[in-house]
Amino acid sequence: MATKHIIYTTGATLYGKSATDSPTTVAITENPTYAGLYPADTDNPFVYVQAGGTPAPTDTLLGDVREFYYGTTASGDLFHATRMHSWDWSQATVYDQTKALYTATRLMDKFNFIGVKTDEDQGLEFPRTRTLTDGTVCEIGGVSDIPQPIENAAYLISEALLSGRDPDMDFESQRVKVETFGPVRTEYATDKGPMQHTANMIPSPTAWALMRPFLEISTSFGVNRG
Repeated sequence: MATKHIIYTTGATLYGKSATDSPTTVAITENPTYAGLYPADTDNPFVYVQAGGTPAPTDTLLGDVREFYYGTTASGDLFHATRMHSWDWSQATVYDQTKALYTATRLMDKFNFIGVKTDEDQGLEFPRTRTLTDGTVCEIGGVSDIPQPIENAAYLISEALLSGRDPDMDFESQRVKVETFGPVRTEYATDKGPMQHTANMIPSPTAWALMRPFLEISTSFGVNRG
């Protein structure tokens, strides 16, 4: 069992099921310290919002908690424990770590990745497969789940976000030539354009390097004839 935290409306009554048709429900209790944070588990990943006094077939399904975002806060702790310069993740609350993972996943999943979703109804872009010309179906990253580089990229982006990096501000700053605040003058080099990770709204160059092999890149050539 792995814990996957959910951010949802505070005061709600949530429960999980091992399958959508399972008669057994497991209560999900709101964290007493962080309002709106609910710890679910991957053994009972289908999360419902309870409307009445007891679980009912008409309750709203929020989704499969395994598909809300890449990774877990616990695995993020392990990943960053062996890294230098991971102070912002280590000092963040579980609520903020979870929020960062949600945001990192949205930043990552906007891209066109190699292959197709393993299940077209899945919430995340990964896992993915690719069909070769001979009909063989290959798993992208060599695994039927989330490739480790993709999960690690989510942890790196999350740490960058927690440190105060803002992809929108990073992108906009590439257009500024000179800023003057009293005696302080800041100049930006714009002649070469923004760096690739900044142009793609990814606040960590290392995370971008991990993602890059999984991206579907299209190259086209134009010919001008005089």
